[in-house]
Amino acid sequence: MELLEAAEVPQYLKEIAMQCPFSCQATAMECDEEDLEDDDDARHLVEEQIYVDAPGPEPCGGTDLAKYRKAIAAASALTKITFMAQANNGGTLGQNILDHGSPGRKGTVTYKYRRYGDDKDTGIEYPKYEEPRRDTKATHALITLPAISGTEDMPPGGYPFTVAAHHLIPGNGSLKASELWHYINKTGERGAEAIKMKVNVKGKSQERSIKINGNIGYNVNGSHNGVWLPGNYAMNRRNAPEGVKSWNERTDEWKLAYISGVEAHINGQFHDSHSEYNKNIAVNFLNAIERQFYAHIAKCPICINKGDDEFSPSYSLIKVLVKASHYLRQKVSGNPGEWRKPYLTSETA
Repeated sequence: MELLEAAEVPQYLKEIAMQCPFSCQATAMECDEEDLEDDDDARHLVEEQIYVDAPGPEPCGGTDLAKYRKAIAAASALTKITFMAQANNGGTLGQNILDHGSPGRKGTVTYKYRRYGDDKDTGIEYPKYEEPRRDTKATHALITLPAISGTEDMPPGGYPFTVAAHHLIPGNGSLKASELWHYINKTGERGAEAIKMKVNVKGKSQERSIKINGNIGYNVNGSHNGVWLPGNYAMNRRNAPEGVKSWNERTDEWKLAYISGVEAHINGQFHDSHSEYNKNIAVNFLNAIERQFYAHIAKCPICINKGDDEFSPSYSLIKVLVKASHYLRQKVSGNPGEWRKPYLTSETA
């Protein structure tokens, strides 16, 4: 549960108990006049922003549901927004990191609940990770290994190495594998299913099939969810230098020496398969939040009185996911002496 504590999830779960996370509405797009440039292309420099409407919802223990319904009805009459999602791939993530720490494609909702547009100069603020690649291809750096068995073929200067973008919260391995997937996507889209549950209303048990009516706009490929980590890519059969053995031809002793060398140079963990890492994120973080959401719906008077298809996306989840990625970046980079299971991105070492 260390991840939950460090990512400030307990505070978020406390907020769930105080105010309904499904009370936010994505309202009409508006612009901030201060962000307009005085030139012919001013209309293209409008900062589009989603105002996450907080129409004064009562805390979950409140009783003024009529006031709440009236505010929600007014908000629902405003323009709805459809969010886009990128494919889950390290290539896109890497491009976003290099692209000034981009949060992702247009339609992504950022930490401040703003809709990210095409223009980079509109003053949009969002947590980002902007870092250049530091590998052989980018900097011509090489890794020199100690004189152990297998290093007889080491080229002058050392062996090449490559870094790739690692998803701190893996899309397919963790996010889509978790129960939270059904809360962050619109029901019926991208594999998100209705949330089946039983609730007690006036002493009677009722079965419900909760449907989320929109996507929260979180982008798993935004720079906030990435970090450059080294792997064995430069030493596989296709990329290894001529006359040099490939990765699969190497001894365990050589592999461990190579892994230690590139990790020390990059200050980041070696990256290959990491099923335990994926499972930890899904089970100990994402599913833990989902359980609180499930319990909340079952007892919240606001949620109990909503129709099954009236549940808005919980945009506040974006903040939690971004903070978790920031925490995980510290766990897989920096001082190797502080790396611990289950936050290991390699099952080789």
